[in-house]
Amino acid sequence: MIVLSGCVEKTNPKITLIDDFEGDQLADFWRPGDKGSGRYEQGAVSITDQFHRSGNRCVKLVLKEGYIRQDGGDGNFTERTELDSRKQSFLDQKVWYKFSVLVPDDFPIVDNRLIISQVKQAVLFGNPLQLFAHRFRNGQHYLTIYDMAKDKKEEAARISLPKLTQEKWHDFLFQIYYSETENGYIHMWMDGEKVASFCGPTASEKGRNQFYHKIGMYRDQWPEPMTIYFDDYLMTNDTLSIANN
Repeated sequence: MIVLSGCVEKTNPKITLIDDFEGDQLADFWRPGDKGSGRYEQGAVSITDQFHRSGNRCVKLVLKEGYIRQDGGDGNFTERTELDSRKQSFLDQKVWYKFSVLVPDDFPIVDNRLIISQVKQAVLFGNPLQLFAHRFRNGQHYLTIYDMAKDKKEEAARISLPKLTQEKWHDFLFQIYYSETENGYIHMWMDGEKVASFCGPTASEKGRNQFYHKIGMYRDQWPEPMTIYFDDYLMTNDTLSIANN
């Protein structure tokens, strides 16, 4: 803690979660496949040496029709294979999310909802609130950001992103300041270039101080299987950690 003028000012605990996927199993911080909202079927997530962004391994995620099938609430059923970073108390803090993605050559390019990373805020009752969805649909790569000040889910911004080239590693970095006010922001980099910025509320007054990040695949039900690869995951609220990684 820091003592100023006889008053005690609390500092936020520094949290850094890293998985380079070099071990035989996922890092311990990921939620198990049968817990939370980032879920996956047994055998859908594995460590592989088929590809790697750095080191010798990465994580392979497979999504087949019917995996974690749920009612999407809009007339469609959804399915997923996602890794869930667990809930963290990040309100009024600056947080970074960093990871690399490879979409293989045989990945189906179809006109169907597909989210490859997203951030959500937990609520006391009901469905969590979605802050953003990082999408790859029918070859189009884009970011949707939602208005956290509205009672009803509504887009605040839709930002086109550079092409997601198949069979190539792409590096992503998100910087988010979680705030219920206009001081909030989201900045996004792709392959070292800044590609998106948003200013406005990034947390809801009706939500809890619990935020979580998910990577993988979330889609409307589709008959074709999909496989995607991730590597070099980092989540931190520590400026020194992001500088050193």
